[in-house]
This record gives sequence, structure tokens and C-alpha cells, in this order.
Amino acid sequence: MNKKAIITIMLTLVAVIGRGQTLLSKHVLPSSDLIDTKWRNEYSGNWDIAFFEHFAVYDCKFWDYESVKEKGDKYDFTLRNHNNMLVVKAGKEKNGKRTIQIGQNKPQLYSRITSQFLPYYPKTDASTELIDNGYSRIDTITIVGWLKDMPENERAAGAFGVTYNSIYQNGQTSVYGEVDSIGRFTVKVPVINSHELFLRHGSTSISTVFEAGETYFLLQDFKNNQMMFMGRNSMLQNMYLTHQEFFGRIAPYMSGGPQHGPYSSYDEFYKDSEKFWGKINSDLDSIVKLHPTLSPKYTNYLRNYWNVIKAERLAQAGNHLPDHKLPKAALDEIVEKYWKHLPRPYTAYCSIIFGLRLNLLVQFMALNPFDATSATFKSMMNDSDLDIPASYRETIEKYLSLVDVFRRPQYERFLFRLECNCYDKWQ
Repeated sequence: MNKKAIITIMLTLVAVIGRGQTLLSKHVLPSSDLIDTKWRNEYSGNWDIAFFEHFAVYDCKFWDYESVKEKGDKYDFTLRNHNNMLVVKAGKEKNGKRTIQIGQNKPQLYSRITSQFLPYYPKTDASTELIDNGYSRIDTITIVGWLKDMPENERAAGAFGVTYNSIYQNGQTSVYGEVDSIGRFTVKVPVINSHELFLRHGSTSISTVFEAGETYFLLQDFKNNQMMFMGRNSMLQNMYLTHQEFFGRIAPYMSGGPQHGPYSSYDEFYKDSEKFWGKINSDLDSIVKLHPTLSPKYTNYLRNYWNVIKAERLAQAGNHLPDHKLPKAALDEIVEKYWKHLPRPYTAYCSIIFGLRLNLLVQFMALNPFDATSATFKSMMNDSDLDIPASYRETIEKYLSLVDVFRRPQYERFLFRLECNCYDKWQ
């Protein structure tokens, strides 16, 4: 059995598609203000629990109501998730807040979430860096979710999809989770590290990083126009939802570089680029000043992502110059300043790193031109070993130095298999 067949079987086994429960609880919440409420821990800022008519959501899981005891505006619940039981006590609501005790935890103060996205957190992340497993194992990112009160036209979208790119390959892998009759789904995504993922279903579209080994719960509440993440390390994802305007502002830039020109020189292009990214970073600084507890993990990721986009656009500056060529000095600077200092883990920036790598390759080829239809060039776009003519060796070696940053000593045998799927790299 060849490697690709083995990988396909592995992906099929690991990417278990979870079906949401289609049977509802035998108990339901009595008609009260507690139905359809989401609760935020006032100390941590996390969305910890939510109560709906037929089930509760806690710890990224759906819990049936095994028993419900109502005492005025106070509630005692026994919740069931398969064979796991959980006792929850909700105190009386006052000014949008309740004391809630979950399991053996101490009672804590919770506030009702009424905003479109989760409010700013009262304190910053415990860690400022993304989880990096060193590419030492196949990991899993689990996305559980509920497309609540989904409109009929949204149902036609079918399964919930999670798509991700390779840092080596101009292609995408998609994993799907069946959406049940009321909109629940589970998708398990096999990854080699924390990864940039694209979540898609109908009008729901999310593109950000998720951390290796973590489980997230995504709520898309159509009726109440709310979207939020639950999970022990979900602050970054919630802040992404809060500040999607940044991605709207850079979208035109990503489609073609600075939106002025034409440019008479690379220096003119570079100055325009500096002005654009300086303004974006200054705006983020202003938000951090206004909200000092804004997740450093989120802001670090955002700035790193922008830096790679900036490098990728600079590598394409030749497209905007009169001679359509990138000066060699500019190419060398991009490699030294950006490529050799890529943020880690690389898979968290995979879509834009691939673009940067490909553009640098194109520029190196331009410095030592040869027929782009030749077998040598085509071999670089496939997962076959390279047969390098001596006349091209110097240029190819420069290119190979670009991928050195991705190599680890135990994976030397994959040096020339530059374009295979990243799962090939670490088998």
C-alpha cells in the first residue's frame, strides 16, 4: 500500500465525523427567563454555560436535563452527557447576573451575555504564545457547534466544513461534520500543530487559528444575532470575532498590494507599504490602549500574520513596477528580514506562508531564467524527486535554502519532496 493511500485511510479514521444528538432531553426547562440564556464568568470572562429549552451547553458539550427543580427564580439541575452526570445550581437573577455553581466548583458570579460577540475579558491570557507541539505528532482540533434557529435557506448548505491549507502545497484539505435536524455538529480535524482553519457553512464564515489538542464550541445564534466560542483557550477566537473589521481592511491589500500606483520604483512601493501597515498597527495600538486586557496572544498572532502578508506583497512588487522586475537587493532583504524570521508555528500562518514561498521562488527563477514549461520546473510543483540540471543548480540551491526553516534533522529524507502534503513530512 503506497503512502498516499495510508494517509487517506489515516485521515478517514482520525477525522471522525460526529453526529449531533437528534433525540432531545426527556426533561425541558419550564417557561422562564432562564431559557435561551448564555452566561459569562465575571472573573475569567469565559462563556462557561448556557441554558436552552431542551438541553444545556457546558464544557463544549451538550447536556440533557436529567432533572430540573425550580424554586422561584432559582434552579437545581442534574445534567447528563452520556454516562457523565453534573449538578448545577443557578441562583436568582439580579441586574442580569446570577451566582452559578457548576459541579464541585465554588459558586461564582455570572452575567448574562446579550451582546453580539463575547465582551472584552477582564484579564489577559495565561499564555501569550500559540501551542507549538514541535510537529512531533498528529494532533486533533475539535470543533463542536450549534447553528441555532438556522433559517431554511441555510440548511441547503449541508455538512459543516473545516478547510485548511498546507505550508508546502497549493491545495486544501476539507473535513466535514454532519449537521443534525436542529443544527448541531462535531468536526474532528487532524493537524500536525496549531493551525489556521477556515470554517464554512452557508453564511457562516470564520478564518483564524485554532490550537493543537484543543476543543472549541461555536454557537451561531441566528435568531438573536450572536456568535461566540466556548473553550478553555478560546479568547483569541472570540477577539477575532469582535475585531473582524481588521480583516475587512486588509482584504483589498491582499488582492493586489498597496492600492495606489503605478510605482516608478521599488522604494516608492516600499514606502507605500510601510505607510499602510503602520496605520493598521497604530489602530491596533489604540484598541489595546482602550482595552488593556485585550488578548496578547490575539494581538501577537495578528501582528505576525500581517508581517507575513507584508513580506508576501513586497515579493510581488515587481508586478507594479515599469520593468516588472523585483530588484535583487529587495529580494535579498525580504529573505533576510522576513523569510528567515517566520513566526511559529508555521502552520498557524500556512495560507500566506505558502504564497510568500511561491513568490520568492518565482523571483529566484527570474534571476536565473529558464523555460517554465520544462520538466525541472514542473517537478518543483509535484511531489517527485528533483532531477536538477547543473546549469540550474545554484538557483535551485537558493530556493532550497528557503525551506530550510521548515526542516528538522530527522526529516532529511524529505528534503527534495517540497510540494507533497504536509502530512507526508512528518510520517
